[in-house]
Amino acid sequence: MSTAATNALSRQKANLEIIVGSISNAQTSYAQSKDAAGIAAANAYMVWLYTMSPRAHKDNRNWMDTEIFKVNQAIDDYNKDEKKLREAAKKYKLGTLYSSNSFNGEGETEKEKKEIAVDKLQIIEATASTPQEWTSRRKVRVDAREDSSKFTKVVKYVFKLEYASQASVVSRYAHVLDWIDAKFGDVDINDITEITDAIKAAGGFEAALQEERGKVLEQDNTSDKDREAMQKLSRGK
Repeated sequence: MSTAATNALSRQKANLEIIVGSISNAQTSYAQSKDAAGIAAANAYMVWLYTMSPRAHKDNRNWMDTEIFKVNQAIDDYNKDEKKLREAAKKYKLGTLYSSNSFNGEGETEKEKKEIAVDKLQIIEATASTPQEWTSRRKVRVDAREDSSKFTKVVKYVFKLEYASQASVVSRYAHVLDWIDAKFGDVDINDITEITDAIKAAGGFEAALQEERGKVLEQDNTSDKDREAMQKLSRGK
């Protein structure tokens, strides 16, 4: 074993001061991460308030509509390019990729040659991608289902959550924005700290999230009971 290995921090006997210091640093960072998530949610809520809420000025609404349109256009273009790349990779593996002006060409100018070389390399590298990898690379538009939270779109836009694998993050933040809206939707907000302080008082981002999820679950259970009651009535029971 080398001297460097035996002197490594992870191999030394740490004194209590170091251990307690590490615990303190971990707790501080954890607390800061909770605060950071709450601050992020509060700011996203304010963006929604300014641009998407019934209170939003029409100029701000138009600006947000334009921004989302541009993002969705870029996502559509990206997905089209990905589809073309996947088709090209498939044809390359089958030995049927032919193109008079791209893959089989060399280009006339240095710029064209470099672009063709990059395209070739990209196609060849793409042949190693699995179906699951192609699916994971596909981006999702800044849209929302009819039954989703009214905050879904602003969460996707603000945090640039463009992949299906990030759906749980979208859901978490949308739930917390629902929680914020339940407390601040009908009141005037003079400073964003009013929101962040409320989140802290609730126990942080995760606590607000669980509280909101609990309300949704309770509402779902109530709806189920209502449906059961209606079904019994319709059957004459």
